[in-house]
This record gives sequence, C-alpha cells and structure tokens, in this order.
Amino acid sequence: MNVGIDEGQTSFFTHPSNDNLKVFVFADGSHLLKLIRNHYLDRGFLIRDKHISKTCMERILSINNRDLKVMFKVTEADLTVAGQARQKVSTATKLFSQTTAKSIRGCGEQGFFYNEEAWEETAETFQLVNDWFDVFNSKCKDERNPKKKPYGFNFEYQN
Repeated sequence: MNVGIDEGQTSFFTHPSNDNLKVFVFADGSHLLKLIRNHYLDRGFLIRDKHISKTCMERILSINNRDLKVMFKVTEADLTVAGQARQKVSTATKLFSQTTAKSIRGCGEQGFFYNEEAWEETAETFQLVNDWFDVFNSKCKDERNPKKKPYGFNFEYQN
C-alpha cells in the first residue's frame, strides 16, 4: 500500500472500492500519548531552546494545599508513574489535559514559578498534546465540539 515515512511513501492509500477516496493511516494515539508522558517524566523536552521537565508540575504540586488549590486532577503519583501503571492511558490524559495546561498558565501569570521552569512552553506543550489527542481519539463525526471531530472534519483548526 506504500504507506510509510520513507521517500516516495505516503500516509494514505486509495480506498479499495472508490478511487476518489483516500484512507489515511495514523499511529495508535493512546500508545503515543503514553510514550509522550513517559519521555516527559523521564527526560523532559527541549522546546525553543528551553528544557521543559516535571519540575514545573512539581512546583505546582508543592503550592497545591488545602488553602490554595490550583490543580485539581494531577497528583504526585501521576509524576512518579512506574511499572504497569505506565500502561494506563488515563494517567497520561489527566496530565496532558486542557485543565492542567490552564493551571500551569494561571500559576505562571501569577508569578508562582522560577525562571528555570519554562512554564509558558510547558503550558503550550500540554495544550498542544491535549488537542492532538482529542483529534486522534475521536470516535464520532457528529461530535459537537469541533476540536474533537475526527481528522478532516475541521482541517483549519486541526492542522
């Protein structure tokens, strides 16, 4: 079917019953999300010459107490995932969620971070991963939220 990443290969093949249609092939979104989470926790990412790592999340958790609750979903256990727990998609979706991205941004705008924590890049990355996973995890073309429609139903936003 000539699907692949090598020169001359594409990310689709022609529909077997209709030459006017293309069938696009995507990697397993859930598996990729877990790999993104594991790499973030183990090594972090280099985004625009800034290293983003779990120190940003650890800082939020350190100020998250009974009197000041700035992040509701993520716990210390979500940053120390090991063994079989790394196979759970739910902990990865909880970490890379729109809610977490907004918490990071809000804390950054309020001055809770130190300079080395690259909170802006972290919030942007978390939001991007969340939005990507919404598209790759879509199940219904009639989804009301246009961000969560299957790829191709909202090209301008999805691209």
